[in-house]
Amino acid sequence: MKNNNFWDSQGIVHNQEVLSQRLTGTAWTDIPLSSGWSNIAVGVLNKLQYKKKGNEIILRGCIQYSTNFPSNSTFATLPAEARPILRNIVQVSAGGTFSQRIDIYPDGTMKTPFDVAASTSLFFDGISFFID
Repeated sequence: MKNNNFWDSQGIVHNQEVLSQRLTGTAWTDIPLSSGWSNIAVGVLNKLQYKKKGNEIILRGCIQYSTNFPSNSTFATLPAEARPILRNIVQVSAGGTFSQRIDIYPDGTMKTPFDVAASTSLFFDGISFFID
């Protein structure tokens, strides 16, 4: 191995750092929240974060808004490396009793097309999407 490169049995050169990232992913990184939203990081709950594993983005965390949140408003923005090419639509648990649609746009904005009642928690654990 030289310069973090190695050759496999078929003579293909691989970069150790790139391969490691594809297998284990990057570190968990906080996602910035819009004003009025807060992370509910207590006990087993995490802050809203993402991890990049190859071309897959994995989300985790729980957030909450202090008052009623109007539909089609941005609640968070993903950094450039974690943005999808096309809009992604996912379902998250909301308040533990129902689901909430979340739209993730190519500019990184994360929105919900429906109103969110005050103090409703949105849970992102287990949500993932591909950026290619």
